Amino acid sequence: ANAVRLRAEDVVGVDVTINMVVADLDEVWRVQLSHCTLHAVPRAAAVPDATLHVDHALLVDLAGADTTMAEAIDAGRASVDGDVEAVRAVFDHLDTFESMFPIVEP
Repeated sequence: ANAVRLRAEDVVGVDVTINMVVADLDEVWRVQLSHCTLHAVPRAAAVPDATLHVDHALLVDLAGADTTMAEAIDAGRASVDGDVEAVRAVFDHLDTFESMFPIVEP
């Protein structure tokens, strides 16, 4: 199983908030990167730096390192309203790794 983590050492001083709209799940998440920590809550921010439009399949591909956000935007799989650099600040600093043990078992 793959897991995703933030490379905190790369985001010192970064403070951005994005709304992530997952259209096929009818969900909106506020994703905030602040103090080298990434938070996500299931509600929109009133004044985000950007709004990112994705679908669930893209999130799975990102988590599995099958694509990058830049590739997804270029391919039309994701779109951004607002500051694209805010989205890049979050997604360009995610790292995937192979977990050594199952996190959830049936």
